[in-house]
Amino acid sequence: MDEKALKIGRMMINCAVEHGYFDGVNLDLIEELAEVEKGMFIELFRRLDKYQKETGRNELTSDEISSMFSFVFARSVEAVVNFYNGNAQEIDYMGIFDGKIPFYSDDRLTGFVKKSLFPRDMAEGFLNFMDEEKDSNSEPVLALFEALKWTWRFSQHLALQQIEEHCSN
Repeated sequence: MDEKALKIGRMMINCAVEHGYFDGVNLDLIEELAEVEKGMFIELFRRLDKYQKETGRNELTSDEISSMFSFVFARSVEAVVNFYNGNAQEIDYMGIFDGKIPFYSDDRLTGFVKKSLFPRDMAEGFLNFMDEEKDSNSEPVLALFEALKWTWRFSQHLALQQIEEHCSN
């Protein structure tokens, strides 16, 4: 793992801790969702490349980046729900760049996802980090995907907490 990826990982962890999404110690994940994560990110790379060619732009706007964080959050929570319900892991790629992201789940988690500031907070942390690092020779797309990877994993953690909370009530 390169130094930039480690810096992004530390920044994302610190951001999650600072906003109360993570205690800094125990990150609950579902091992079986690693392949879903891998496949989704491969497809996201492909779709980003296509989007950049269609728009004629190499850089994303802050709104497009924020939308990607919201997209990853929603898809990660859905993956957790699908895992627990024994449903197939089908990812809907609508809304990646425009914020119009459909979400398929039960009412409790739908409310959680729609109200959560988590993707906004993580996107803001990433954008601030990139502003501070703008003079470095890093690849912005790789940095974005490193941050999105952490967002996927923290989202899984938050979904598991929500499910546990609702099951115990």
